[in-house]
Amino acid sequence: MIKKIDICKKVKDSLDFEEEFVRGCLEEIVRQRKELKAQAEAVELKAQTEAAELKRTEALRQEQEFELEKLRISNAAEVNSVASTRSENSKNRLSLKILMQKFDAQVSDISMYLPLFERQARTAGIEETEWVPQLISLLPLDLARIIIKEPEEKMQDYLNVKEVLLD
Repeated sequence: MIKKIDICKKVKDSLDFEEEFVRGCLEEIVRQRKELKAQAEAVELKAQTEAAELKRTEALRQEQEFELEKLRISNAAEVNSVASTRSENSKNRLSLKILMQKFDAQVSDISMYLPLFERQARTAGIEETEWVPQLISLLPLDLARIIIKEPEEKMQDYLNVKEVLLD
């Protein structure tokens, strides 16, 4: 078996051996290897950078989805709250219409009807800010017109509406 050292000696002792040529070949091989290594490192660095960017983008997307879901839940809660408030008000309106008859000027007097209306509205849990619309829904058209002719700020005040109706 021939050893490496023996092969090197035979090459050096050969008549065709040119040291500068071999040195140039070896330097070229080393340069190419370094270049390949640098390219591989650049490719690896680029891959790592892209992976980090992709990871950051994914984290940002997930955070945005989370915020969007929070907004959806918050919005749904507000809608449910508003809907439940509206449904409670609707129930109050319906219950007040059920509790009281519409005012009939031929059968009853407005001075007797208004205290009854106030009592029923308090019992039904209707806020005073809702009394005027509730009352208008129970009055005949000619009395409702009297209230509607009032300026808007006076029309929203139940005590003012009561005075107008009693006059």
